[in-house]
Amino acid sequence: MEENQIRKPGELASAALQCQTSLPHRILVVDDEPCIRELNTDTLIAAGYHVDVAADGAVAWDTIRLNNYDLIITDNAMPRMTGIEMIEKMRSGGMVVPVIMASGTLLKEELTQYPRLQPAAMLPKPYTGVELLGMVKKVLGAAVPIVMLQLT
Repeated sequence: MEENQIRKPGELASAALQCQTSLPHRILVVDDEPCIRELNTDTLIAAGYHVDVAADGAVAWDTIRLNNYDLIITDNAMPRMTGIEMIEKMRSGGMVVPVIMASGTLLKEELTQYPRLQPAAMLPKPYTGVELLGMVKKVLGAAVPIVMLQLT
């Protein structure tokens, strides 16, 4: 997958995997590791979400200023701009989009010092696709529709 590529819901997913019945939530996935970006994106698209991607915090910041998102999933340790720096810019700009920090490093010290930078959730790496989707649904407040249960 190319960096900053936009995929449409269902592009790689079968109808049985679709989890959304209304307009899909729009999610931005930010990670400097191409494999993680692609795995997260494929998992979210298969679940029916609309997904955009960014290769680092700086690209994500530009993207966030141009688009509206329901959720941002970001790594922290990235070149040019960390996830925490990106959240700081968002909060300074008055943006209240929920953020899931999917990172291999604990950020307790930074988050304790600056509580307004607190993400909606932390997802420690490594994590599974099931854990990712569970956290996304929890943060978005989404429930698996009854229709999905009938398809399996």
